[in-house]
This record gives sequence, structure tokens and C-alpha cells, in this order.
Amino acid sequence: ILYHQSKYEDALKIFDSVIKRISNQDKVALAKGNRGLVHFNMKHYKEAVEDMNEALGYDGSVAQYYAIRG
Repeated sequence: ILYHQSKYEDALKIFDSVIKRISNQDKVALAKGNRGLVHFNMKHYKEAVEDMNEALGYDGSVAQYYAIRG
């Protein structure tokens, strides 16, 4: 919801917290991918690519991760 409201800083804080607390690899991949998307929209391209690379390490089947990473 925060992402869709363009509250990117708040969304980053939540994704950071979630990533630290979860251990399920699919959920980590999703959280890192979503955090990467937030970074991308904030024009933090280096961080976006780092998150997408990490998300791909958990789940290489998500086309969006590749698209954002370039």
C-alpha cells in the first residue's frame, strides 16, 4: 500500500524490517524484489540492482527481477 501511495521511504523501512525477520526463501526473494522496485522508483539504481541480484539468487524464475536489473 505504501508503495502505491509513493511513500517510498516508509516502504523501504518496512521491507528492511521484514527481510531481517523472515527465513522462508520465497518470501525473502519477494521482499527483496519489492524493495528493489522501491529503490528503482526512487532512482537508487545501484541499490535496485543489488536487491534484484539477491532476489534472483533466491528465485531465478521471476521475469520482473531480470527486467529491473537490466
